[in-house]
Amino acid sequence: MFEELREDMVEVNGKMVEREEDIGEGGPHWLGTDNSGHDLLPRLAYGGRISLTIGFAITAIVGFIGIFLGSLAGFFGGFVDAIFMRTIELMGTLPMLPIFMVLTQIMPGGQTPIAIVLIFSTFGWAGIARMTRGQFFTERGKEYTEAAKAVGAGNMRIIFKHILPNAVAPVVTMLSMTVGGMVLAESNLSFLGLGVNPITSPTWGAIIFEANTYFLEYPWPALFSGLLIFLVVVSFFFLGDGLRDALDPRQKV
Repeated sequence: MFEELREDMVEVNGKMVEREEDIGEGGPHWLGTDNSGHDLLPRLAYGGRISLTIGFAITAIVGFIGIFLGSLAGFFGGFVDAIFMRTIELMGTLPMLPIFMVLTQIMPGGQTPIAIVLIFSTFGWAGIARMTRGQFFTERGKEYTEAAKAVGAGNMRIIFKHILPNAVAPVVTMLSMTVGGMVLAESNLSFLGLGVNPITSPTWGAIIFEANTYFLEYPWPALFSGLLIFLVVVSFFFLGDGLRDALDPRQKV
């Protein structure tokens, strides 16, 4: 039987291959291209989505862990607080960069966004937990806490229903700044070649790492990526300052 000829097929050297259509010239490259000719603007947009997703995901996880553990340590004190503080002190003595270098190499899928989120979340909750603990130490001796105990409220209800809403304002401020800090930390790790794969997940830091090889000929990928990282980090720090002023009643006096 003879093969049925199709309009989208053409014979080349005795073989039927798909016909290539002329789709015309591409649109303007507003931010230029990299050394491979890829349009930089969509790469930055896609990389920004990955970088911000990593930042928000890490912040959500470390916020949950830090607030939960810090609340328990600050409320109960004593042995619970001692264990908590020794754990934080131990984490403070660990060399983070070598640990990240090893984990990204030995973890399954170590250079993927999910692996980066897990690594940073495992070691990034100490600051949030310490601040939450300090706020609970301040709030647990106030009159409304004693009144809640007097009417028979349980410990968990006092912690999460009464104290936490009054202690969360500075913690929320720190969490907003953590988003920018995590974007910067991921970019630093990717800049060293230890972050996500620049081909499958081109975050801003990965684009800078990739652009190092051709920076003198094509400097704009690294410059635009660095500018976006700077703007995001500064924006979240300004947001943190605004939240601190809005949530702290003492700022309105």
